[in-house]
Amino acid sequence: MKYKHSFRDYKQYLWYLLPTIYFNFKMLPFRQAKKLPFLFVKPKFIQLKGKIEIADDICRFGLVKLGSWGVKAFPNTGIKLNLQGGTWKIKGKVWIGANSSIEVGKLGCLEMGDNFMASTSLKLCCYYKTTFGEGHRFGWNCTVMDTNFHPLKKVETGEKKRAGAPIEIGSHNWCATNNVIMPGVKTPDYCIFGYGTVLTRNMPCEEYAVHGGSPVRVLSRGYYRDLDDDRDPAVFNEGHK
Repeated sequence: MKYKHSFRDYKQYLWYLLPTIYFNFKMLPFRQAKKLPFLFVKPKFIQLKGKIEIADDICRFGLVKLGSWGVKAFPNTGIKLNLQGGTWKIKGKVWIGANSSIEVGKLGCLEMGDNFMASTSLKLCCYYKTTFGEGHRFGWNCTVMDTNFHPLKKVETGEKKRAGAPIEIGSHNWCATNNVIMPGVKTPDYCIFGYGTVLTRNMPCEEYAVHGGSPVRVLSRGYYRDLDDDRDPAVFNEGHK
């Protein structure tokens, strides 16, 4: 089911047209910047370094929307960007809600597949390489970190343990509320992770399965989220069924 956008949908972005124009023309080549593919609500730019890669054939107005307030249970604080360097690759439509932040380190590589969405309060820190397949969904208050920031040392030898590792998330994954994705995580396509799941390396993951618990385990098999048919009737005033 395709949704037709109206002027009302874009009205909130008009209040922040100046920082939107600044960001696009600073971070993108002119041929792309003039299309304003990035739209912002309440942006805070801590650093704007590195490069953003968008293929010309998908670059269009409003391809990436950041900071919109859609979940009223969380603060309407827009979005923070701390782009210290590295590369941010965008392969299609991206929507990230309010109270979120994106941080890319000097050597980091962040890649988002088409139809990426995070409803609110996403905290994403990329200092190694973090990759999302297409159709990924984040619910409320999720954290993604491909580094622990502080490496530990072994008592006997003083050997330093690596603090980070690349993250690779498959297509059509859904991380629900209060999920945490830690360094070294790799998931297949069509995974669902329930409330409060902490994803760590070497955890058991299966396609078309719901995961949860600590340590993570498969809770049920044979399920996926159909993005064209996933409305709870009680939430959308359609009555209980």
